[in-house]
Amino acid sequence: MSVLGNTTPREIKKSSKLEHVCYDIRGPVLRAANEMEEAGHKIIKLNIGNPAPFGFEAPQEIINDVALNLPNAVGYTDSKGIFPARKAICQYYQQKGILDLHVKDVYIGNGVSELIVMAMQGLLDDGDEMLVPMPDYPLWTAAVNLSGGTAIHYKCDDQNYWYPDMADMESKITPNTRGYRSGWMAITGDKSRAMDYIEGLDMLASMRLCANHQAQYAIQTALGGYQSINDLIRPGGRLYEQRNIAWEMLNDIPGVSCLKKFYWFKEQVLTGLHLIISVWYSFLQKMNYVKQ
Repeated sequence: MSVLGNTTPREIKKSSKLEHVCYDIRGPVLRAANEMEEAGHKIIKLNIGNPAPFGFEAPQEIINDVALNLPNAVGYTDSKGIFPARKAICQYYQQKGILDLHVKDVYIGNGVSELIVMAMQGLLDDGDEMLVPMPDYPLWTAAVNLSGGTAIHYKCDDQNYWYPDMADMESKITPNTRGYRSGWMAITGDKSRAMDYIEGLDMLASMRLCANHQAQYAIQTALGGYQSINDLIRPGGRLYEQRNIAWEMLNDIPGVSCLKKFYWFKEQVLTGLHLIISVWYSFLQKMNYVKQ
């Protein structure tokens, strides 16, 4: 490729903003897996939480609601999302005890990834610091760095159910600290001191194409009425039983231990990777994901 007015070809390089951005969930390991697939190997991908390939399908009621509302989802919508979906989100959190959350406070995105990046872009200037747990969901560190900030990692205590180490967190707060990542975020209560930030979020929301209009019609149904997840996580439920089997099999490996959570958090790994792969394969066989 050549630049107008210059006949000398020039290499097109990525932005320097990506210099410290890493996202290994879809990095070199996935590229190697894709190459193996192209060579004819069958790969079971466990790098992301993708339930559909393992038989966790959307309830038919949700599919019906989306299909019935497709004629209403042809055009653009409010940049924050459709009103019924945002209202359903408010009511969901009101049931959790958060009473001062209003429809105007809710932003709907194309998955949490988009909203994490948007929240960091609206908050951070060059040199600002954001406290991020360690270990963390890697998108948080990537989004902080991409937004010009610096991710400062605080410890989570593996001897205390991976709760944040409050002393370590406190020791890392500086005048440049803008916030910390602990879970989800909602701007509630007195917003007078956050109006400039809210204006920034509104601007970023307006600059994008509206979030997936069609899928938003699933939100009201998903948050209301019967919740199938409650059956899945009870004794006898598929998620509950699979989690227990995987936890037991991992802890049976000499030198490996992990806590029993929704995810399996390792405490010690002293053995080779081939043992872990062998256990995963045995687990998938037991759950009928691959043939014996």
